[in-house]
Amino acid sequence: NNGNLYTTKNIKVRVDEKDPQIVFFTLHEGKNRIIRRILKKLEYRVAKLVRIRVGSLKLKDLAVGEYRPLTYTEIKELSQTTGQKTH
Repeated sequence: NNGNLYTTKNIKVRVDEKDPQIVFFTLHEGKNRIIRRILKKLEYRVAKLVRIRVGSLKLKDLAVGEYRPLTYTEIKELSQTTGQKTH
């Protein structure tokens, strides 16, 4: 954090057409709690913040704290995205 400067690469913001209190953010890279920090600076209150996807992984029906094994395809996609080799 550089004083009150918050940076992230390419952020998209979309307001829900039916409920303008619902806002969707798309980040390709984000620092810890960046959405909360930006909205706090703009004097908006965050009632609920939900991550729906990490990279190509859609979280879908996973409950808070729940996890599942990654498929081989998911591991391969993530390794290509990060440049890491699979074993």
